[in-house]
Amino acid sequence: MGTTNEKDSAPGAISKKAVTALVLGLSLATWLFFYFESMPLSPPETTIVVGGWLVVVLGAKWIWGLLHKKSPTG
Repeated sequence: MGTTNEKDSAPGAISKKAVTALVLGLSLATWLFFYFESMPLSPPETTIVVGGWLVVVLGAKWIWGLLHKKSPTG
């Protein structure tokens, strides 16, 4: 079995697998949107889309963690 990070095992925390799945799903949805609009993305453009979604998802995860951080006394 793999080891788990205490931070990821907290209630309501999103796991690394969930972050990966979310980024891939959002990237695929974006790619499909441009594909169906007759503007398919090239490989470098797809890389930018994946990187952008990664920044958005990790940023949202970080902000969520700051907003829901337990107080030092609690």
